[in-house]
Amino acid sequence: MAGLIAAFVGLSGCGFEPLYSPRAQTSAVAETSLVGIASLPDRTGQLLRNELVDRLNPNGEPDRPRYHLGLSIAARREGLAFQRDLTVTRYKFVLSTSYVLNDSVSGTTILRGQARAVAAYNVVQSEFANVVAERDAEARAAREVGEEVALRIAVFLGGRGQGSSPK
Repeated sequence: MAGLIAAFVGLSGCGFEPLYSPRAQTSAVAETSLVGIASLPDRTGQLLRNELVDRLNPNGEPDRPRYHLGLSIAARREGLAFQRDLTVTRYKFVLSTSYVLNDSVSGTTILRGQARAVAAYNVVQSEFANVVAERDAEARAAREVGEEVALRIAVFLGGRGQGSSPK
């Protein structure tokens, strides 16, 4: 118990603040609401962009963004399970993205990274069910990648707002 208390006391002096504390949330939300998100092609790109808009700009997209988020995505479907006749019975949908966050004023890149998600689905006799399952896997992967990218941006910008520079 004494070790736990010592750890909390030690963390309080290093400037650590949880992302979901009221003060950090205010700073992170204020900064992320200034992120403009580039348009993306095709359905997968639109799903990802919509997820990012919902997470980064909950009050609507900014008229004059302070930051610009550029993304490139790659999506593929791979067979995961096969019958003896090599008929695919399960697929995995893989969504990978690279993102770059630029400061709109200076034009410099302030954050870059990659995120990836995998969502699997079964193949059944019904073609309609297969289409629905594939679209659901695509949406789940876009949601997961969007969550990850938005969280990384919020942590980075929330830290910048407090005068520190996260690594």
